[in-house]
Amino acid sequence: MCMPILPRLRRLPFLGVLVMLTWLNGCAVTGNYGNFIQDEASAAQSQLAKDSAKQLEKLYPAAKTHLILQQDTPDSFGKALVASLREAGFAVQTFDQHQPKIKTAPHSPQTLLPVNPDAPLQLKLAYILDQAGEDGLYHLTLLLNHQALTRLYRLDDNRFIAAGDLVWKKE
Repeated sequence: MCMPILPRLRRLPFLGVLVMLTWLNGCAVTGNYGNFIQDEASAAQSQLAKDSAKQLEKLYPAAKTHLILQQDTPDSFGKALVASLREAGFAVQTFDQHQPKIKTAPHSPQTLLPVNPDAPLQLKLAYILDQAGEDGLYHLTLLLNHQALTRLYRLDDNRFIAAGDLVWKKE
């Protein structure tokens, strides 16, 4: 089933990488969360966190969205992401492994906004930040109630530059 696609992807290497990352994203979302990139890119991670917060602001009303982290955030990206989300107006509940799990409704187009406009929207949030090959490409996946938002970046002069559009994988 996938064989006819492969010859076409060879003609479009960048698009092929993006498609493969999105396709393989299903494997990543069931595994470990966190920041898996080396320290040489850590200085630019706060800029990447700010970009992530801006992307989430476009999708969700910040003042009415409660994000519940599903992982500890000891790394520089995680700390910057929490700070950027709070600065943007999101309520962010940090991870506490001893706290009982909060059940959230499955995320679908119908649950994008709460039924009661005064009720906050609760979304579970996790992230995966990793290098995508040896070409200076990195991918960031934000998991919101197990829905994946993925974007490809490249590192150029210690700055992350978007190398593709945001891809939203819905269940």
